[in-house]
Amino acid sequence: MLLSEEDKGQEEHRKFPRIEFREPVSFQMRETKKLGGCLSHDLSRGGLRVHFSEFVPVNTKIDLQIKLGNEQTASLTGRVVWAIQVPYSDTYQLGLEFLDQDPKIEARAQVEQFFRSRRFY
Repeated sequence: MLLSEEDKGQEEHRKFPRIEFREPVSFQMRETKKLGGCLSHDLSRGGLRVHFSEFVPVNTKIDLQIKLGNEQTASLTGRVVWAIQVPYSDTYQLGLEFLDQDPKIEARAQVEQFFRSRRFY
């Protein structure tokens, strides 16, 4: 499923189409080594939007474990490009960009394959 009407206005600013993707994501903050989990909201070849329980500053690097189905997990590094507080909530949504210089190229191929299997490309 593609994004809601409210998100479509932002779609033309993005390099990659996004799909609704509500799956658990494991993470580790690069600087603090904090481990945790969160829920994804949508996914593209270039990034991920997640629901997060606390504010995370822009440019923070986060190591991610994203379950793509069929027991396949992609290990990627993301960088926070935006963070907003969910209205009437103590939670946040974060926009994470997958880093191009990420040495885990196989994981980027896994995300690409996931999209192809869903016929979004």
